[in-house]
Amino acid sequence: MVGSWKTAFRSFYYAQAPEPEDIVLSVTDTAVLVIDIQNTYLEEPKEEAERERWRPFHDRMRGLVIPNTVKLIADARTRGVEVIFARIACLTEDGRDRSLSQKKPGFNSLLLPKDRDDSQLIPELQPQG
Repeated sequence: MVGSWKTAFRSFYYAQAPEPEDIVLSVTDTAVLVIDIQNTYLEEPKEEAERERWRPFHDRMRGLVIPNTVKLIADARTRGVEVIFARIACLTEDGRDRSLSQKKPGFNSLLLPKDRDDSQLIPELQPQG
C-alpha cells in the first residue's frame, strides 16, 4: 500500500488535496453497531449442493467475521464505547408486520418471529447490560 489509509485509495481527482485531519472519536459520541448476525444465517442447508454453494459464506462468517466482531466488541466494551445490536425479527408469528422486501419470495423471504431461536443473535455475540 502506498501512503497512509488517508491517501492510499483516493481517486486521482483528489491526488493533490491535503491529507484529512486525524479522526478523533469520543467515547460518549461513538457506538459500535452490530447488525443481523443471527442464527438463521449460519444454519447449513440440508441439501449437499446448496450446502456447498453456501460454504464460502459460512466459512468467512465463522473464520473471519464473527471472530473479528467478537474482538471489536471486547475492545469497545473495554474502552467504554456502547455496543448496539440490531436484528431482523417480526413481532407477529405469521409475519404480517414484516417489510415488503422480507415478504417477497426468494432470498429475502424471511419469517423470523422475535422469540424463535433462528431470529436470535448468535451465542458469541450477545448484548450485555
